[in-house]
Amino acid sequence: MIKVTLGKFEVNQATQSLSFAGEEISLTQKKFFEVLSCLVDKYPNFVTREELIEQVWQGNYFIGDKAVNNAIWVLRKTLKDYDPEQQYIVTKRGVGYRLAIEPVVASLKAKRQNFIYLAAVFGVSVIAISSWLYIDTEKPVKLSLITDSSGNESQPAVSPSGKELAFTWRKPGQSSNLYIKDLTDNQKIRQITFNDNKVYSPAWINHGIGLAYVEKDKTNKQCNIKKVILSTLDTEVIATCNYNSNTYVKANFAGDIVLFNKFDQDNYRSGLYKVNVNEQPYKEVRISCGDECSFEDREVAFTPEPDKIVVSRRFDRLSENLFLVNLITREESQLTFEETDIKGIAVSTDEQVYFGAKEGGQNIAKQVSLAGGSVKNLNVIGFVSPSFNPRDSSLYFSHSRAVKDIHYINLNHAQKFSTSLLTSAFAHRNAEFSASANKLVFISGQSGHMEVWSSNSDGSNKQQLTYLKSVAITPSWSNDGKKIAFLTPKKNSGGNEIKVIDIVTRKITTINSPFNNHNRPTWSNDDRTLLSAISDDRGSLLYRFTFDTTAPMQLSDKQIRFIRHYKGNKWLFSKGIQGGLWIASENEDGTFTQLNKLLANDEFNSRYNWTIHQETIFYTRKHSDRVEIKSYNLVKQIDKLLISLPSEKLETYGSFTFDSMNQWLIYTQRKGNPYDIAKITLPKHD
Repeated sequence: MIKVTLGKFEVNQATQSLSFAGEEISLTQKKFFEVLSCLVDKYPNFVTREELIEQVWQGNYFIGDKAVNNAIWVLRKTLKDYDPEQQYIVTKRGVGYRLAIEPVVASLKAKRQNFIYLAAVFGVSVIAISSWLYIDTEKPVKLSLITDSSGNESQPAVSPSGKELAFTWRKPGQSSNLYIKDLTDNQKIRQITFNDNKVYSPAWINHGIGLAYVEKDKTNKQCNIKKVILSTLDTEVIATCNYNSNTYVKANFAGDIVLFNKFDQDNYRSGLYKVNVNEQPYKEVRISCGDECSFEDREVAFTPEPDKIVVSRRFDRLSENLFLVNLITREESQLTFEETDIKGIAVSTDEQVYFGAKEGGQNIAKQVSLAGGSVKNLNVIGFVSPSFNPRDSSLYFSHSRAVKDIHYINLNHAQKFSTSLLTSAFAHRNAEFSASANKLVFISGQSGHMEVWSSNSDGSNKQQLTYLKSVAITPSWSNDGKKIAFLTPKKNSGGNEIKVIDIVTRKITTINSPFNNHNRPTWSNDDRTLLSAISDDRGSLLYRFTFDTTAPMQLSDKQIRFIRHYKGNKWLFSKGIQGGLWIASENEDGTFTQLNKLLANDEFNSRYNWTIHQETIFYTRKHSDRVEIKSYNLVKQIDKLLISLPSEKLETYGSFTFDSMNQWLIYTQRKGNPYDIAKITLPKHD
């Protein structure tokens, strides 16, 4: 965890504490520390008021603009009270705030060799000023920031010559577009696309004369793979893609073949498609197997041998690994075995595979040889979408220290806003409140693995409940507050399984199931069974699971992704993105019928970010540039806007829960710096 000394003070970003000569200082509000932490992270740069409002107050300008002045005043007064001779915060009119003295890294000896921490406190300048990443003080890894402008710069793609870098840049208040940076001239950047649609995932084609990329038309809800010729900026559609799914584009070294992932009307599972950018009419050809396979091919990278690719295969949300595939012979070999979520792939000329992988709630850089063998940790955190540059044996990648925290909205307040509940240098997500236990359960990466934890309703008295040294997700309280169900990967095979922990004895039970892809579980009213949707080539169908060897029972032939109890024999459920919210009746035999829609697709467009308390549903409505958190009274049939957040702030696979004691709506929110593009130089391999 990051500890820095700031003059005579110590700033601990993991515990969110400020101390002077060993004495902890109370800042009265978490927001004050978050402002100080932001200034530490950005040193020696100035931090604008807008950046502080965006990062600390989640873009709430009504509250944030006034609160910034108060936070800076409190910080200055507190620091001056303890050290009156030193100025700590500088204000530059019309620019922003920065620290007056340099923060210095304290001891960073890691407790676990799998984790490293960015010493962002050394600061960055606009272009390629060095910072360091540490696994311990004896093994530094050099990192350079290539971009550090406002907004999000991500998804770098190095040109075949190694002299240019294509990337996606979403400036504040604008849609994302493609840009190219001259790597031989730090100041030279040119814009390639100019529109209001979402543009991303550039790939160089035809030896660098053009780019292929993804464009999502927000108005018509369409997704296309396009190519642009750089000399004229003429564009052309070469393939179609899925509007509501993430699409990744990669090209071979010659740039005539483009691979991308999608699903179609004949295949429920996502797979890889190829298109030749020089052969018209353009023809999409699926190269992955279809629904007969138990996995989805998602991300891809070409190897030095043009007929071989490295592909990430996802068996479910807790199992995704890398495979080496020969496109001619169809021979393949598995390269990794214990990964859960791959975040981009790059292959070097010396046949090393570099990839980002989710671990402990962070995106970690890893490496494995094409020949196989053990996976190595590169000691870099915040590592996504790598691209290899053969010109200097370096990796460019999207870099962000963003993590997930638990936030809440206090419904007792007339003015609604988001407040941190559980926050630290580690990820916290998927909180669930139990009125019976008067406690929260949630997933935390504090131990180095995403384990099940509990706390008091106010976030105090955190306790680790599981020690699986694996990944747990989506905890769900039993109605009596005595047990918690959750999902975790199956050992030595693809897929996941449902486990249940008794919070008193800490005994963990695995639920009997023949399936591999369970969705988040829900308890029956009597706590004797669990309900979970199974995703396969039929879609998402709901099943009931017992605690003995009884076979699971299918409860409906209709599509159901996530279900919650309403009252009596009435249940509410979601179908997925753009599926709306539905109500169903539970029959005496436990099956569900009389399915009726309550909220239309365009109003209710979330899988999991919703819950119900008494007669009120809390849910999200997504727009192209923001997400609204709303309430809907089922009796009065009135909806109400609670707050609006930037779209990237809300965790898509988060959860909503309602604390009836405090009248808090609790949810998972992303926090941290926007994406920048960074670079590391790789060691040579024999």
